[in-house]
Amino acid sequence: MRKALDGGRKDKGFTLIELLVVIVIIGILAAIAIPIFLNQRKKAGDAAVKSDVRSVATALETAFTDTNTYPFGAAVDLGTIGGTAVISGENVRLSPNDTLTVVKYNNASVALATGFCAHVTTTKGSNLTGYVWDSLNGGLQPATVTACPVAYTTSALVATA
Repeated sequence: MRKALDGGRKDKGFTLIELLVVIVIIGILAAIAIPIFLNQRKKAGDAAVKSDVRSVATALETAFTDTNTYPFGAAVDLGTIGGTAVISGENVRLSPNDTLTVVKYNNASVALATGFCAHVTTTKGSNLTGYVWDSLNGGLQPATVTACPVAYTTSALVATA
């Protein structure tokens, strides 16, 4: 008789226990994934800052190759085109939330700039002190270098994207 009563009825849906188990599993996966995702975002911010400082250095070195001096003064315009630095006519796009500072180094016996230091900081990466590119000390500096050397104190140019 029970088979006859149950035979026409098909249970559809999930039990409360099954739903709770699924919710707990989703919660555990989210607890694992969210910190990893946030860490990846910081790494992406750091990569963007490194890319920006390399782009600025490349533009400055390209101008040096063309003119045999690093461009400063009217040849360098930082940040007037909404986060774009213009270096000797070349546009260098900066990432959002980046601040770029470029300073030149003048040798006392030479009137022209003999080196430069580019410092880019951001509010989106894990290294909030930014990254430094020093043309006289081998390019991109370790993350422990948080500012341009003291010798680079003349002609600072600053831009914020």
